[in-house]
Amino acid sequence: MSELLHSRAETDEARPLTWRPLAIERQILCVLDARPALGEQIAVAFGRKEIALRSLFAGMSLADARELLRRLSLSLPDDPIATGFARLVSDRRARLLSFLGDARRRRALGVAK
Repeated sequence: MSELLHSRAETDEARPLTWRPLAIERQILCVLDARPALGEQIAVAFGRKEIALRSLFAGMSLADARELLRRLSLSLPDDPIATGFARLVSDRRARLLSFLGDARRRRALGVAK
């Protein structure tokens, strides 16, 4: 048994950290890269981004929501979504991560209704 655990630990350590594209990759990047409208206050612009991201996240499959949560947690330097997400203030990031993490519960409640 301990040999199996030891072997599994070596395999996990050797596995490279990477990410896979999402079905709505382009839409998320468009929201993250959007500039404030002419005359729009920065706080309003980032609030708008948060609402748009939450809306996109709400429509994701459970598999994509899990993958995105994983990607944002890893925050790999070659991941464009993680890089753009890191530019959000910590409160917004925390709310959006919490929303992503709650995808399974939201789906279960939605199916039960």
